[in-house]
Amino acid sequence: MRKRWHVITDLVKGHGMRAGAEIGVAEGRFTANLLTACPDLQFHAVDYWPTGYQTWMGTGWTEEFQAANKAQFVALNGVPIERLHPL
Repeated sequence: MRKRWHVITDLVKGHGMRAGAEIGVAEGRFTANLLTACPDLQFHAVDYWPTGYQTWMGTGWTEEFQAANKAQFVALNGVPIERLHPL
């Protein structure tokens, strides 16, 4: 079965795209699969993890869960998490 990253990979390659972004990253599976297929793509993965955040399943976003999620993202994608602060 084709996954969403297969469809996007086809679009990226078919249109010669060189940059993109994913908004709402979670653990980064989509990003990892897309960058594996398109290693030259400049890609920004953005997610908002405020204190008290609830996942789409209603699970509380604890500091422990956030730390584990960040570690999994780095392991999958080989890039560090950068914390952006509001202006």
